[in-house]
Amino acid sequence: MTKINKEAKDEGSDLVDSLTDTHLTETINDLFGAGTDTTITTLHWTIAIMAEYPDIQKKVAIEIEEVIGHDRLPSLEDRGRLPYAEATMMEVLRFSSIVRLGVPHATTCDVMLDNFQIPKDTMVVINHFALHFDEEFWDQPKCFKPEHFLDDSGSVRQHPNSFLPFSTGRRSCLGESLAKAELFLIFTWLLQNFESAWWQR
Repeated sequence: MTKINKEAKDEGSDLVDSLTDTHLTETINDLFGAGTDTTITTLHWTIAIMAEYPDIQKKVAIEIEEVIGHDRLPSLEDRGRLPYAEATMMEVLRFSSIVRLGVPHATTCDVMLDNFQIPKDTMVVINHFALHFDEEFWDQPKCFKPEHFLDDSGSVRQHPNSFLPFSTGRRSCLGESLAKAELFLIFTWLLQNFESAWWQR
């Protein structure tokens, strides 16, 4: 019995039988296997976009300089204090849409969706790309605009329901919180330490 199994049993958890070594191993494999490639690809997009939009890069770098400076590393506690950097990272996730189609799901019962009958056990997928570029929800969706995620006061706003880079529901991305945290830390660290030379002249 693993330590986690023992802790769950001691707490009287109903999940003790599902916390097998196999389950834990597969969960960790999912986090590393699925999370490594997607995170690296997102960071590639981030660097490419910052090179393409140096004016946005400059705004992020100035915000980081004003809030964090260069005497310490960014931390997760800085997330609420760097709204433009947060909005820029979310816009990277929307604009890149590296997972164009979600993981296949199946309907558990007959469903009516906008006058379409979807029978039970039908395979369905979410088209993230279409959601992220839907003109009904996004102003100028083909433009890279961190303002998509900022309100009039410059604070991070609640994103539309059509922003689903990690999918949604019970089968959403297992590593969403981890991915968001590490993307924020790496992104802010990069722009804290490496900046385009053109606007510093």
